[in-house]
Amino acid sequence: MAGYWYEYADFGWEIAYNIRRRKVEEVSSAFCSKDNCKTKLNIRRTFWGRYLYKCPRCFTEIKKDESVSTFRNMLEKIADAELKRTHKNDKNSGY
Repeated sequence: MAGYWYEYADFGWEIAYNIRRRKVEEVSSAFCSKDNCKTKLNIRRTFWGRYLYKCPRCFTEIKKDESVSTFRNMLEKIADAELKRTHKNDKNSGY
């Protein structure tokens, strides 16, 4: 299994691929992508229903309408499509 760093929606994400099965295995929680900080973000829901992502190391704050699980689902679909596109010419890829 291989892991990759991916930046999406102002956050950093670690994506674990199973290269043999051509499948995205896991998408991590959100990490701070500011100045190569890469610290796991604290997430809380605001009074108005938005989400506040805050870095405990560099104190960066980002407000978003989407939850971390929504971002994970979107990113898993994007990463899966990219993996299929990248390995579509492999003999044993199955795509």
